[in-house]
Amino acid sequence: MLGIYGCGGMGREIAELARRIGRWQGIIFIDDRPGDREVDRVKVFTLEEAGKKFKAKGLEVIISVGEPATRKALAAKVAAARLQSARVIAPGFELSPTSTVAPGTLIHSGVVATCNVHIAEGCLINKLAVIGHDVTIGSFSVISPHVAIGGGTRIGPGCFLGSGALIRDGVNIGPGAIIGMGAVVLSDVERDAVMVGNPACFLRENRDKKALR
Repeated sequence: MLGIYGCGGMGREIAELARRIGRWQGIIFIDDRPGDREVDRVKVFTLEEAGKKFKAKGLEVIISVGEPATRKALAAKVAAARLQSARVIAPGFELSPTSTVAPGTLIHSGVVATCNVHIAEGCLINKLAVIGHDVTIGSFSVISPHVAIGGGTRIGPGCFLGSGALIRDGVNIGPGAIIGMGAVVLSDVERDAVMVGNPACFLRENRDKKALR
């Protein structure tokens, strides 16, 4: 059984992806708001309800939120409920024997990753992202569609890379940094920095720890 934590647009995308994968006998949505309802004909439960009803049936949970800080907070709730985190990996994705993907990570359709790539827990790797060799991606980071990450790049935990961002080989991106849509990152990025433009320049500090507004 797969529980998708969040029933918005991303959650509905993950439900369709999970059906294509075909590994789970059933799919439910998990939402913190109580109430008897369905979304796209999928039943919605609170985390407590889901644990009571489906834990014994091997419930695994994947988080369907695009905000790194929220992903981390929801993962803590899942862990506190003693539920397993799922890995959801789109059909056709090939993981090198030298690479690793931790639990709680979603790898969407069309993602390409080469050798010695290490993706930590709770990450979201969105559609058509390209990840070069020897890249590490820290926990709960979000890689948006069409991002290209050069070889040897190190991305800290809780980072957000906007759609179409390009990251030069060997760059270090500090924890909590935000890379804007279409930004071209040519040098190291400090912790909690918000970077925009081509070449990417410092805009402000990510003080409120929010990538999406």
